[in-house]
Order: sequence, then structure tokens, then C-alpha cells
Amino acid sequence: MSFNNNPWLVRENPTKQAASRLFCFAYAGGNSRVFADWQAHLGPKVEVIAVELPGRGRRFAETPIGDLKTLVGLLVEAVLPLLDRPFYFLGIAMAH
Repeated sequence: MSFNNNPWLVRENPTKQAASRLFCFAYAGGNSRVFADWQAHLGPKVEVIAVELPGRGRRFAETPIGDLKTLVGLLVEAVLPLLDRPFYFLGIAMAH
């Protein structure tokens, strides 16, 4: 997966033909690599966008954000420009 200009979002193949977008959140301790091959499986109609939080994956050197309100505010700023078509949020948990 490659980064666009937004460090929060990792997009495999940005495309204007996608009918919808799937924003993917990795499990605790995980990162965007969890979703590296999802675009190939879902095809061009759904654009897979992995969310990379500070302190994870390629943003490992950044300080994690410990305040949920701050985190959500920054995340909203990051995704808002991409909510121009139907979208979904997917979060993966490793709980039993």
C-alpha cells in the first residue's frame, strides 16, 4: 500500500470509479498492513482505505494520541474530504 498526501490514510489504488469507500481500522497494536491485499480481493467498485494511527506502522515514530476526543477530531479532518460517496467503517478486534 502506498501513502497519499495524508499520513492518516493508506490507499492501495485511489480511483474515481469506486462506488463506495471502506475505511479500515486495524486491531490494537496493528497497522495498515493488515489490509494490504484487500483491494485486490474487493475489486474496483470499493476503494479500500486503511487508517494509520500515530504510533502504528509507518507512523511508529509519532507519539500515539491518548485522548479519544482529540483522536476523533483529527480523524474526522482526515476522512471528511473522502466522504463524497457512500462509505463504511470497519474495525477489527482480536477479542474472544
